[in-house]
Amino acid sequence: MKTFLTLTKTDKEGRITEARRQSVRSFTRNLMELLYIAHARIQSAAPRTVYDITGGIRNIDVQSPSSGYGYRRLKPNLLAASPGGKAQVVVGQAYQSTTADAVFVMDPQVGMVMPGELIGIQIGSSNAPVTPTDYRLAGRIPHGRRPPVSIPSRQDASLTDDNDQQSLGNWYGTFYYPRHQFEVTSIKLPLYRSGSPGLVTLEVKTGIAANETYTVLGTATTDGNTLPTSGTYEWREFILPGPVTLLPGVPYYIWCRQAANYVYLRRHYLTSTPRGYFNLKRSRFGDTSGSDYVTTLIDLYGTSPREIEYGGCDISGLTATNPTAEFEIRRLFTNRSGGEITVRECGIYVAFPDTFSGFTGAGGALCICRDVIDPEVVVEDGEVLAMTYTPQITV
Repeated sequence: MKTFLTLTKTDKEGRITEARRQSVRSFTRNLMELLYIAHARIQSAAPRTVYDITGGIRNIDVQSPSSGYGYRRLKPNLLAASPGGKAQVVVGQAYQSTTADAVFVMDPQVGMVMPGELIGIQIGSSNAPVTPTDYRLAGRIPHGRRPPVSIPSRQDASLTDDNDQQSLGNWYGTFYYPRHQFEVTSIKLPLYRSGSPGLVTLEVKTGIAANETYTVLGTATTDGNTLPTSGTYEWREFILPGPVTLLPGVPYYIWCRQAANYVYLRRHYLTSTPRGYFNLKRSRFGDTSGSDYVTTLIDLYGTSPREIEYGGCDISGLTATNPTAEFEIRRLFTNRSGGEITVRECGIYVAFPDTFSGFTGAGGALCICRDVIDPEVVVEDGEVLAMTYTPQITV
């Protein structure tokens, strides 16, 4: 088997200004993992552990229970075709209802869908050397039209409507879905103290299913003894030692703890009206347990790269001409950001089903190949870049 990567760039008038082709030698271990899992029929009792595009550890399987209405599930594997931009792709388990009268009802839940921009061909800005264990592009360029934000500033926030407090004797915080890709550098939380609590610790973590091993992406602390008292809270800043990339439509935990139980976090608490994961007011923030309809107050600061528009990713053109069979995986990228974008890497992300536990139908994305583009290609504002992978099998 061999694969080629073709790059074609057109200007605002549709004229081809650059075209080149290179061989692909960069399929990652994740591709082998998916092929092995599909062939060996790994079950949830013995899940295969992989690193997804967040850098977090995920358990992946091809569990296919055979009884009951609720056990017929569609579990995507190696799904690379997707719509463009923020359109949603089912990456988890599409399951049927457990009652006969609703057998064809599908209920998408947390972690079951991802934005189309995270499935299929991806482009990035890093020329870091390719390795077989790459789990994502080193400098992924996200979907959109925004210019870059190079100085840390507010990227997202939930700032008002607090009517309650939460003691941090145990880990507590927010289940967060970013709306766009950014590198979070610091996080502010509204806190106050009683007594002398000492250090307060914050973590940014990945993971969604109940039996997963969550991966800590960033940790920061602050001196709780310097917080105000008597219920007068302060927006205290936790500065991360290095930026953590948050991807759109991917779940993260942002939570903190102070073991002595003397620090309190402001929150919105309301059980009579649902304000959980998918409420209309703040659908991107929710309580980590998902049971109390809690919205945690939080302020996120960071930077973001220049964006490029991701078109749909197509898989087509299967041909078989003795002795070779081939097909194409193709995606268009349009620069409408107001400035030039330099592309130095390319790869493919594919969907996978998570172990069936915890949140129903959870899934994610894996990087199955990553290539360095050499020489780099500069996409000017208004230009369109087409990237095409062509796998071939010769017998």
